[in-house]
Amino acid sequence: MKKNIILKNKGFTIIELLIVIVIMGIIVMATSNLFISGINFYSLNKDKAEIQRELRFITNYIDENLKYTSDIEKYNSSPSTPDLNYTGIGFNNTSKTVKIYKSDGSTYNLSQIKLDNFEFSNTKENILNLYIQKDNFIIDTNILLNNFTFNLTSTNNTFISFKN
Repeated sequence: MKKNIILKNKGFTIIELLIVIVIMGIIVMATSNLFISGINFYSLNKDKAEIQRELRFITNYIDENLKYTSDIEKYNSSPSTPDLNYTGIGFNNTSKTVKIYKSDGSTYNLSQIKLDNFEFSNTKENILNLYIQKDNFIIDTNILLNNFTFNLTSTNNTFISFKN
């Protein structure tokens, strides 16, 4: 007799179906929120990583080119053309980018990133301080000059010319 009772109850009730639908809706909403926040986090960090990579590229380029130079001049703004056998690196206030100035008169951007601040200074005889700022990212690094020493002046400059 019990077998007949079990066989007659073959389906789900409307309440059981509604409970399953509500639970599935909650699960779908939670996973979609996690997915959307993951995408937002990735895009935000991708932009930050790009800024940091560009700033590090600028500092590495300047460091590699200045490390063994024998002559350096600092300026508050870029001279029209660096002297023969000199290269200039400086901040273009109009485009807010770091530019390379060659003695033949050619210029090109070191990076396409637009900076908020870019300065050279020195507080020790053979160390050049480089300060770069973009949004909340700041790189304040020292470049050790192996073949050159400064007269101690700690004024901030935005352009530097060095011997090739």
